[in-house]
Amino acid sequence: MREAAPSPLDLLIVGQGLIGSLLAHAAADAGLDFLVVDDGHQDAASLAAAGLMTPFTGRRFSAPENLEILLDAAKRRYASLSERLDAPLYRPQPMIRVFTLYEEHRRHARQRQTHTGARLLGPIRATGEGPTGMPDPMGSCRIGGGGQVDVATLLQRTRTWLAASGRLQQARLEPAALELGAEGCHWNGHPAHLCVLCTGHQARHWDAFRALPWRLSRGQALILRRNPTMPTEIVHAGRTLAPLDKDRAWFGATYQHDLDRREPDPEARQTLLDEYRRLFPEAPAPEVLDQIGGIRAGSRHGPPFAGLAPDHPALALLDGFGSRGTLLGPWHVDRFVQRFINETLAPLKP
Repeated sequence: MREAAPSPLDLLIVGQGLIGSLLAHAAADAGLDFLVVDDGHQDAASLAAAGLMTPFTGRRFSAPENLEILLDAAKRRYASLSERLDAPLYRPQPMIRVFTLYEEHRRHARQRQTHTGARLLGPIRATGEGPTGMPDPMGSCRIGGGGQVDVATLLQRTRTWLAASGRLQQARLEPAALELGAEGCHWNGHPAHLCVLCTGHQARHWDAFRALPWRLSRGQALILRRNPTMPTEIVHAGRTLAPLDKDRAWFGATYQHDLDRREPDPEARQTLLDEYRRLFPEAPAPEVLDQIGGIRAGSRHGPPFAGLAPDHPALALLDGFGSRGTLLGPWHVDRFVQRFINETLAPLKP
């Protein structure tokens, strides 16, 4: 008697970084049948991030459109995941922004004129009112509304949850191994209606997505042992110092365009140590516990990539979140799932 062919999955999710993990949870909430294929977090940029969710970033105090909606979606998602995975994955945490250019004062004032900026951006503090032990000749301000996501715990607990439910297969899915057809796809005995790549920069090697406007950079950061002279809040002044727990702090990150080097870079380490001494000139030299890094995959046009391959309706991409995945991810992932259910996912355009 011939064995019956397996029923097609709704989604074959490739990659279990932050976005792949969020997609798995959103798919489960929607009652979809799915499998996650992951190679064990090799070269995962998610694990190198500090997990910061900051509303306003950069010298321009830039903020994404629909910031309030994005913040609400992210906080609700991380609260629900904290319950599902039985771990405190998110904590509200303001950032102290130390100005490094007077031009930033004008950008700050402009954002303060918006409804969201007036609520989340504090006034400029006078010199000497910034973080203890940190020079602030141009003043500083407080940015509220954000926080920190414990990405490492989220990924580890999600992996355990997926394995326990039989929804995880540890493997590297190569493009040649995925069979694509008009009605769906097939990989390693698993038919599915849609294969979704959440693999970060690796997705750019797939022919269907090479022409997209990728913005790639390699970032490295240091994990430092916390000492009593370090601020207790997140501080940003060109570089960011963020407490991870009572014993460790994250400091970084660099922006490099050499994507081929994977090992820790001594030059990047020294650059970050020099920057730390510049920001905290009276503090003792920090003890470096680790040097971590990964390749950020962003979009030059701004919004992340969320749609179908132009020539393959059974292949999709959910990627290109850059350094803002913790903030942008939950809302975009939820919208992607709803569009899949409603059959309104559109092809991506180069």
